[in-house]
Amino acid sequence: MKFGHAFIKIWLLVSFITLVVAPPLTGWYMRYDRNKDMEENFFNTAEQLRAKKNYDGAIAVYDFIIENGTDGYEAISGKKIVEADRDSYYTKATGFL
Repeated sequence: MKFGHAFIKIWLLVSFITLVVAPPLTGWYMRYDRNKDMEENFFNTAEQLRAKKNYDGAIAVYDFIIENGTDGYEAISGKKIVEADRDSYYTKATGFL
């Protein structure tokens, strides 16, 4: 009978760790130890799209960065700059020519 009780205690401990402790630690690790190079690549892609005058593509990349929470403040400011470029009178006037 003692083996059954020990097995149940071990099973409950493993289940508790798997279901309660591990998921928050995994989320914390993914949030704070993210890949900085990947973040840089996204920002470089957005800047390249902006340089090619593909404003909608750059805005989509910034939206992706904001939604995934990698670096929201820098992405929001970059998105506002691209939207201002896209909506400027110069861009609209040269689009007709």
